[in-house]
Amino acid sequence: MRILVALGAALLLSGCDTKEWGQDLSEAYEIPTPVVWSIKSGHVLNLGDRSGKVIGTDKCNDGFGGAYDCWIFSLKDGHKKLIHLTNEEGSVFYEVWTTVDAGRGRIYLERPNGMRVSDSLPMAGFSKKVSDKN
Repeated sequence: MRILVALGAALLLSGCDTKEWGQDLSEAYEIPTPVVWSIKSGHVLNLGDRSGKVIGTDKCNDGFGGAYDCWIFSLKDGHKKLIHLTNEEGSVFYEVWTTVDAGRGRIYLERPNGMRVSDSLPMAGFSKKVSDKN
């Protein structure tokens, strides 16, 4: 038993890099990098000058044999996709959003007016009027 404790302590004190282990595991099991992402229908987003609630026009797999409404977009820089949204009053509007590479493995979605889409809190009043109608 003392040998196991000593080996464990030696391993901890050796300074092994767990980040390296994760990279090795992903390479060993060939875990693919995602090329698309999704936002669930009904999710409220901050559009910079207003809020918008996503209307899912695609179907996403829930992992249990079912599906739910969502909006799927590409993670590749420069790709464009039409999105359907509702505003605070419940009116539907459409925009074409562009995926933009933000560097260091990060992306953001850009609206036609150049504003970035954010997942921050919606403007006051939106959640009271629309979010519970999903």
